[in-house]
Amino acid sequence: EKEGSCAARTNLTLKGIIAGINAARLVQRKSQFVVGRADGYIGVLIDDLVMRGASEPYRMFTSRAEYRLLLRPDNADVRLTRKGFDVGCVSAKRMERFVQTESSLRESLDLLTSLRLSSREWKDKLQMNVTEDGKKRSAFDMLAHSNVDINLLANRFPQQLGSLAMKNKHIIARLESEDLC
Repeated sequence: EKEGSCAARTNLTLKGIIAGINAARLVQRKSQFVVGRADGYIGVLIDDLVMRGASEPYRMFTSRAEYRLLLRPDNADVRLTRKGFDVGCVSAKRMERFVQTESSLRESLDLLTSLRLSSREWKDKLQMNVTEDGKKRSAFDMLAHSNVDINLLANRFPQQLGSLAMKNKHIIARLESEDLC
């Protein structure tokens, strides 16, 4: 990356935002705002600069992020919204939307994990090959199969899971993603 590249400007902007937040917190005699390595790439970048030094301070090496499988855009709200709200960077309205989304995800996940069937029962209900190992699997576990989605589960189990089909498309997409963390 060249110093004037878009990625370099973005990294400098992000570091500036964190520095600005902390400058305001210092004046207010509040504790420092820290984005950790497990919270976001900016936490990796700042930690690398402070703890390891860097010959290219405008460049972030994602390979240094030991939590890079968790640092995905689809779960950034879970990792950062509360932190942002606590330091005054997230509005009450945005926080309210986040709490509603989080609640909907939790309720939906509870529904999906509460429906547990044997391999044979899943095989019969979904008419698909399921390894018959005697273990009970939840409906959430079944979402790992490429041909299983929320709509299929809601159609096959309308009493238990029918309400899931009414969720908004963003909630459904998050439930069907490989990880909700």
